[in-house]
Amino acid sequence: MAAYRTAARLFPGLHLPLTGMGMEYQRMNNLHLAEQMFLQVSYLLSSQLAVEGICFLLHSYANSHSQSKINVSTSFY
Repeated sequence: MAAYRTAARLFPGLHLPLTGMGMEYQRMNNLHLAEQMFLQVSYLLSSQLAVEGICFLLHSYANSHSQSKINVSTSFY
């Protein structure tokens, strides 16, 4: 985690450290922080399809499948 934080600090605007931090937070079952990292990645990327898919998985993992369906279906149009 320290390496991801250092990389995010050294390379502002790069999405890879934030993605790695989000995956680590997801692995530690801290879904709120994982979602925050992935939302920051979505602000950096112009193509947000992969990030929206990850957020869909986070929501469905947290047993809020109906909320994730609404977020993904409205974001594609």
